Amino acid sequence: MRRSELDTYRNELTALLRRLGDERSQLRHNALRSVGGDRGVAVAEVLDGAADPGTASTEEFLALSLLSTEEQLLTECQAALERIERGTFGICDRCRQPIARERLKAIPYARHCVACGRELEKE
Repeated sequence: MRRSELDTYRNELTALLRRLGDERSQLRHNALRSVGGDRGVAVAEVLDGAADPGTASTEEFLALSLLSTEEQLLTECQAALERIERGTFGICDRCRQPIARERLKAIPYARHCVACGRELEKE
């Protein structure tokens, strides 16, 4: 892969990391406001009847689930940047063949080619 292509992917991944970091901060804030986190705000609302405890729990669960997904994406982006530095970016972790450019454009942190990705989903 040419250096200019690697620079493009590096820039995309860095921008994605920044965006995901911002989203993670917002999700963490929302999760802490829920019943299981910072009890000062949400519990007071529940006690005053301003919020339904079931709804608060659902919102907490959703925020924590999204936070987990954001954390996983952050990890994948960081790993992709490390692969760029090691010179293994764009090579399938499983079959060691090149990952299609179209796949990398869609998922710049992809670790596997389409065929190996499908195989892994079946396992």
